[in-house]
Amino acid sequence: MSLFRKQYLMNGTALFALPSEDRGPCLSPAKRSELGMASEGRAKRAVPFKSVIPMTLFVTACGLFTANCTKPPHPGKQIVAEKNVAAPPSSGTPTIDEKNKTKADSSKVKKEKLSPASKLMIRACDNYLSINPSNTKISEVLLIKASVLYNSKLYEESRKVYKEVVDRELKGPHVLEAVRMTAQSFYEENRFDDAQSWYRKLKEMAGEGGDKQEAIVRIAESIFKLAESHEQAQRFIDASGEYERVALEFPDAKIADVSLFNAGLAYEKCSEWSRSILMYQRLLQKYLTSKLLEKAHFRSAKCYEKLMQWENAGGNYLLVVANFPQSELAPISLYNAGFCFENAGKPEAAAATFEKMAKLYPKSEEVPDILFKAGEIYGKIKDWAGVTRVNQEFSKRFGGDANRIIQAQ
Repeated sequence: MSLFRKQYLMNGTALFALPSEDRGPCLSPAKRSELGMASEGRAKRAVPFKSVIPMTLFVTACGLFTANCTKPPHPGKQIVAEKNVAAPPSSGTPTIDEKNKTKADSSKVKKEKLSPASKLMIRACDNYLSINPSNTKISEVLLIKASVLYNSKLYEESRKVYKEVVDRELKGPHVLEAVRMTAQSFYEENRFDDAQSWYRKLKEMAGEGGDKQEAIVRIAESIFKLAESHEQAQRFIDASGEYERVALEFPDAKIADVSLFNAGLAYEKCSEWSRSILMYQRLLQKYLTSKLLEKAHFRSAKCYEKLMQWENAGGNYLLVVANFPQSELAPISLYNAGFCFENAGKPEAAAATFEKMAKLYPKSEEVPDILFKAGEIYGKIKDWAGVTRVNQEFSKRFGGDANRIIQAQ
């Protein structure tokens, strides 16, 4: 076997197989500045689809290289395999943000030029197609050619070749691969509407096997990415609608709870407080094991505050503490609940809440102030037993602090 053929065989698998490594997290809007709004709903990217190249066909293609190549590569240089950088978002637990890499305009996707190795492979494929127009391997050769173009980010050109496969066969594994990669090429160009359209075709063609489940995952992720693009463009109503659609159409998707949470945040951006609450409540009722439950309670309470429904706000804050006492949101939830109950005209509940915070979170820097506040409220409602109890607790904790004593007096 010639060195030229050996080199291509050494690099053949890497040249066409899509990598399994994670390309990184997918995009999300700017970090939430307000407590409880930290970006939770951003999915990581997942393992991309793989385009499998039969080795026997690959050897055949390599043989065609030598028939048409007048100047083989320098024997001292190894042909470097191209790396495919395409990867859809993952359906795993979304906790990491990535800063502004996705562009909504597909024209901004950078195209790569074909490398010398890729040009030779395409020439080999074209030779095979011209010499064997009726061969049963035609669809496989077309998939090889399309894969080379795809890996070079020549997505439009790759789609033309994938279309030839679809036009040649009505069904079968070759057609499924062509439809799958066509959808993926649109996804890589950030054309999420077109991507989900082709993923839906894949779902319809795939029957009940693994391909169908894969298609469902990709449809949900495409809608999620479309929502993110709306959010980045500050089209918050459109964004919330797309996020909500993920959970409505694919309630069992791994990103369904994240989508509902993001829908709530997007509705908050346009002051749709009641609709935000609805999203959070659906999350709380449907996804009981979600890691976003405490934040959903907290954001619900914030929205009730905006609506000046103080008692509902205080109740949701207390749910954070009751269900997630170790959460970093628990102390501030109790603090907020106390003031909400005071605003709701429930001074007894407010004072009791402040006392509870001082007891449950004694190391909080807010303890001196809330004890003082609790004593003040008890004094207003003439609950002298409460005043005495709070004063004793204050003296016990801060009796040696002259500044605190003077402040309390």
